[in-house]
Amino acid sequence: MLAEQKDRLIAQCTSFYTEQGKVQGKLYDLLDGDKYFLTRDLGEARGYIRQLDDLRLRWWNDFWGLKETMAKLGVPNLDLPMLKPNETIVAFYDKAARQ
Repeated sequence: MLAEQKDRLIAQCTSFYTEQGKVQGKLYDLLDGDKYFLTRDLGEARGYIRQLDDLRLRWWNDFWGLKETMAKLGVPNLDLPMLKPNETIVAFYDKAARQ
């Protein structure tokens, strides 16, 4: 049962990582090398930032569940970057949306 739960949570966290990359790519394209989003792109950018933030909040629940499951399986210090939400991404793009 723990092994199945571990596999499900790893798949979910990996899925979140992939989705984060897709949304981050859209924001990167909108930013187009500038420090701030253009005014015409702000609405779209804010929508993507909300998406990233919602994803991050859902992801933390699964990540902590995975950490607990792995601890029960004898791996107490699981800390793989691709399984854990990146807190800096939302802050970076949120700052770029402030003009």
